[in-house]
Parts: sequence; C-alpha cells; structure tokens
Amino acid sequence: MFHYFQDHLRGKMFDDRRHIETYLDEFFNDQQAEFYARGIEQLPTRLQQFFTNQFFYRYSSISQQHLKS
Repeated sequence: MFHYFQDHLRGKMFDDRRHIETYLDEFFNDQQAEFYARGIEQLPTRLQQFFTNQFFYRYSSISQQHLKS
C-alpha cells in the first residue's frame, strides 16, 4: 500500500493542511476493496518482517555495546 501511495504522491504539492486532508479523503475513498484487502493480507508478513528487523537491530546494538566494554 505505501509504495502505491508514495507513487501516487510523487510530484504533488499542497498549499495547506485542508488541501492535504481533502486529497487524502479523495484518494482513500477512490480505492477499490481489493486495495484494502491486499493491504490486510500483507499485514502478517509485514509485522513479521518488522519484528524480525527489530530483534536483529536490538541484538546487534546489544552485541556492539558488549564488544566495546
């Protein structure tokens, strides 16, 4: 979802917060059900990747601290 959204935002300029809110409302209201279904289906994989990355980041940080001591 975020890559699609990022591509959709490319080159857009907003004058103020109201303009951004209007754009976002229109963007999300225009999406088909498949757009949301695909995002929901990807959640378990994305969460697993997030937690795996967090574990390795924290583990490597802890390891680096112990190496310095």
